[in-house]
Amino acid sequence: MKKIYLSIFFNLFLFANSLTIYSSNMGYYYEHIKISLSQGYQEIKFTNIPQSIIVDSIAPNFEDGVQLISQSFKNNPLSLENLLKANLNQEVEFYSLDQEKKLLKGRLIHLNPTIIESNSKYYIVSSSSIIFNKLPKNVDTKPYILWSIHSKISKESSVDLSYLFNGIGWSSNYTARLDRKYLHLKAWATIINKSGKDFNKTDVELIAGVVNRDSLQRASVRRLYKRKVMEASANINVAPKSISGYHLYKLPYRVTIHNNESKQYVMFEAKNIKYNRYAVTSNNYFRNYGERKLHFRQVIEFKNSQKNGLGLPLPEGIVRVYKDKHYLGEAHIANTPKDEKIMLNIGEFFDIVGKQKIIKYIVRDKYRDIETKYTLHNRGKEPIEVKLSENIPRYKDKAVFKTSCSGICSSKKINAFSREFTIKLKANESYSFTTEFEVYQ
Repeated sequence: MKKIYLSIFFNLFLFANSLTIYSSNMGYYYEHIKISLSQGYQEIKFTNIPQSIIVDSIAPNFEDGVQLISQSFKNNPLSLENLLKANLNQEVEFYSLDQEKKLLKGRLIHLNPTIIESNSKYYIVSSSSIIFNKLPKNVDTKPYILWSIHSKISKESSVDLSYLFNGIGWSSNYTARLDRKYLHLKAWATIINKSGKDFNKTDVELIAGVVNRDSLQRASVRRLYKRKVMEASANINVAPKSISGYHLYKLPYRVTIHNNESKQYVMFEAKNIKYNRYAVTSNNYFRNYGERKLHFRQVIEFKNSQKNGLGLPLPEGIVRVYKDKHYLGEAHIANTPKDEKIMLNIGEFFDIVGKQKIIKYIVRDKYRDIETKYTLHNRGKEPIEVKLSENIPRYKDKAVFKTSCSGICSSKKINAFSREFTIKLKANESYSFTTEFEVYQ
């Protein structure tokens, strides 16, 4: 049996590779490797793999006529402990710890503490002061895969290799710039590579969505590349695809991502998105003749639709909002499909103030009649829409509602125990209205 030991170097033989990055700190890598084979049995050592590779996901596919007999993964990294063990009872060089720091020779006789015998003297030294003359056996500076194969003939061949690995991930964030009527959105993808491997001139795709890693099948991952591109009206740099409940974003060019590197790429830009800006508060306080101040959150709302200049699946991330070169605040959005509304709670209004006061409070056995007065003030120089939701305590049976909300105020039923009031205040305008509910148990 003829046995040939080959060492394949990635940069010399690779002609196609692709990387899929998941937001869950995981990657899926595919590469096509050219190899030279001899007839008979041989071993192939492949070293260009990440340290964080998921071993049982390694899937090589050799050409016809080449039989894979076994596959091994080796990761015995070079370490100080291994160096010390390999040089035990061997001659080493070391620097003395005195002021002169002389370079001496001696025999390493003990590891903990580190003791060296030299000229019938015994030196306790720091391991970092030793110069080693011998490397450990069976130690590699990088992890590697070892394939035992049999080839029917000598030939130039290839192997398709795919695997999952940890230590790489991506996240999205957005910048939203407001003018008087429109919002302009730019989406960024940030890729962080801590896998232990450089990816050179690689096709990169990004997966948005929560993946169950226990049941992820490589076959389904390969199918990601065959789906139809979704239509959208935004200026798209990274075209999204829908894939079995997830969304995939393909970078339009091959990229290089080094180990321990963070890179940002523009995913897409969308301009002239119509938005609403309004103030929001809520009340579920109904104690006897109680009074309290109301605080109003500032909300930016827009619809993620094609008609509104967007219509794209938006991966979760932070949206930072700016206007007239000023930073207004930020909010987190979840994974959002197209045609859904997005609400950004970016902070608290300074000029919108108000209070809520209980003006009637009748409580008897199985009966309550409570009336509340709301007073709102817009102290600002611009008109604003205010939304106030009222959530009464839940009771078993009948509930009757009354309100004086009218004119610039409108009301909407949310459910049996909740109402939303919308008040359109002009600059420097105030408004008061009452609500009343009777409940019977």
